[in-house]
Amino acid sequence: MNVLFLTINRFSDGSAGSEREIVLGKLLRSLGYNVFFCTLDEVSFGEVHVLEDFEYVSFRKSGKSSFQRALNYFYYKKNLEKLLNIKFATDKPKQIFVTDIPFNTLEFVIKYAKKNNIGLVHNSVEWYSPDEFKYGRFSANYILNYLLNTTFIHKPFKVIGISNYLTDYFKDRGIQSLRIPYIVDTESIKCDKKCLTEKLVLLYAGNAGRKDYLKEMIEGLSMLSRSELDRIEFRIFGVSYDSLINDCNVAKSILEKSKFFINLYGRVPRQEILAHLQEAHFTLLLRSDKLRYAKAGFPTKVTESLSTGTPVISNLTSDLELYLQDGINGLIVPSYTAEAFAQTIRRALLLKPNRLSSMQVAARRCAENQLDYRIFSKKMEAFLLT
Repeated sequence: MNVLFLTINRFSDGSAGSEREIVLGKLLRSLGYNVFFCTLDEVSFGEVHVLEDFEYVSFRKSGKSSFQRALNYFYYKKNLEKLLNIKFATDKPKQIFVTDIPFNTLEFVIKYAKKNNIGLVHNSVEWYSPDEFKYGRFSANYILNYLLNTTFIHKPFKVIGISNYLTDYFKDRGIQSLRIPYIVDTESIKCDKKCLTEKLVLLYAGNAGRKDYLKEMIEGLSMLSRSELDRIEFRIFGVSYDSLINDCNVAKSILEKSKFFINLYGRVPRQEILAHLQEAHFTLLLRSDKLRYAKAGFPTKVTESLSTGTPVISNLTSDLELYLQDGINGLIVPSYTAEAFAQTIRRALLLKPNRLSSMQVAARRCAENQLDYRIFSKKMEAFLLT
């Protein structure tokens, strides 16, 4: 049985979206499906490549200009038609999974699936808030995402939602939906904690921008005493000094005072972050608990942190209350303010080594028992058959 998985992600770049698609592919493969991906990866155009034992092609042609990117989107439909007529001419897909593809391609896929009695599944992972964008509701990405969720995804699609917020929304529209959070293959993720430093190592990895409240985290840390900060090392990945100032609105004066405990690493490969997680006592996350993007999404960094045995310091957004337990596998920040964050860090500084070790064990156990793709095998099987 074939599954065709359509995405505009780069697939082999280690991004959160691509990693989710690969793990969903592993879940489908465990059910006996042969999964083939169509992507916009930066590899040779149209040739079949292999990643994690999955075959995939890229519809991206070389060139990084805005015009070339637009052409890659525009011709996605034409390239998909060619693929279907050649590779799937006699053995058509049983299911077509879609994450985010051009709307003209989406309309074509709906007609093709109906004509050939093929199931359609949307991998729904986000619903933006205007606050994330410079031009708010008038930003192109916001508008396209809004139209995707409210208009273009409809029956006969089924939906796999990354959060209860998304699955409840589509269920209310009469669309069959299944919640699968950001899941991982825990057997492929190393958990070998080596917190060798006497300092409390805190880690943030991500694209902060307007989504994660890195400003409040740094301001909260700056509220601690010098003796407390001497016991802390804060490693930040994916964010530059200029980005902290221009995108996260962190004051230069705060950064100047914080430079002795903050280490900036910028953008690095995912495997390097996973290696640093082995040395971290906690990962950090603060988000609004009121804005739609935080309710609809599910923080990738939480699942990956837990899978490496690293507890999480975070406020509760999305469905995190289903996984994070205060004092067990993380510390819950009561609100997304700098003051609340500072008080929670003080709690972390009081933890004894044996307590930290037990929290690490609990973090990994949570990932294995609740966030590994194998846990969702029976639910996915029933979902596709009904």
